[in-house]
Amino acid sequence: MKNRFDKLIAVLLAMVLIDTTLVGPVFADGEEPEAAPETIEEIVVEEEPEVADETVEEPVVEAPVVEEAPVVEAAPVVEEAPVAEEPEAPVFTGSLTASIISAGTLHVGDLVTLTATVKDANGEYSLRWEAGAAGGWKTVENGGEYTFAVSEANAQLAYRAVMTGKDGTEITSNEVTLPEVKAEEVPLGDPTASTEDTPVRLGPDGLTPIFATVPMGTEIKVIAVEGDWAKVEIDGEIGYIYKGDLDGLEEEVPEAPAEETADDDNNKEETAVETEKKVTIFSSRRTVMKTGETVELTSVLEGFEGCEEILYQWECDKGNGFEPVPGATGASYSFEANSASLDWDWQLIVYFR
Repeated sequence: MKNRFDKLIAVLLAMVLIDTTLVGPVFADGEEPEAAPETIEEIVVEEEPEVADETVEEPVVEAPVVEEAPVVEAAPVVEEAPVAEEPEAPVFTGSLTASIISAGTLHVGDLVTLTATVKDANGEYSLRWEAGAAGGWKTVENGGEYTFAVSEANAQLAYRAVMTGKDGTEITSNEVTLPEVKAEEVPLGDPTASTEDTPVRLGPDGLTPIFATVPMGTEIKVIAVEGDWAKVEIDGEIGYIYKGDLDGLEEEVPEAPAEETADDDNNKEETAVETEKKVTIFSSRRTVMKTGETVELTSVLEGFEGCEEILYQWECDKGNGFEPVPGATGASYSFEANSASLDWDWQLIVYFR
């Protein structure tokens, strides 16, 4: 019985080990099962070999070390120097007064000078004179003084000075008017113009500009005679005509001195010698000329009759004194008008024997 029990245990153990359900045979009554072998072979269950971990270790790729860019120090901030603002120029200021310089009662033909007085001017300036009437103001002269001959026309005008600063500021003076002007004619006959276009000049000099001309035979209103020049009135304007260009001019005979001395006679003789020969030069320049026009200089000689030889030399002063003009050796000379040449001064040297 004991053996049978052992066998059963062995069988049961084998069943467990092989993981199989055994069904024992059915024995007939009285039949004993064959004895099981005492030795029970152990069923060795071989352990499956360990499968290597199929996970492939990825190689560790080391990231390249990126060198840090060198730190560039920022350039120092240079503060701009403050721009010095130029101080604004002060507005031009000052005072201006106009006045008349004249002696006693004025007559037509008298010279009158207007003068401007400037005080407390705080900068450079320029001056000009203006004449005005109902039609407005018109510039008549530049500078601090204005001298002119009185006529019936300009005696009715008002005058003022204007001061202009470099910044354009203008300061105007008081207005002045001429005192009462008396028209006083001098009996000098009834002269007439003796040349085709008798020139009327601004002053008693052959080099002063011509502002008008009168046809031959025109009656001329003569106000006075000054040396070789007749002061005349033409269309309300005062001008001068060379006496040699007038016919019928009767000059007043000056009163003879009360008594004469020997010294006076000697002086007269010396004066006669000095004035025996006289040179007068004339210019064809007009008050208004265009660049490129011709200006002609001519000469009139008096007292040179009987001279064997007469030589001429024109000289010009361009600002550095008179110098001979090359080739200008005739009784007349012409040059081209321009802004420079119209400001030159001229003279004529006459050699004789």
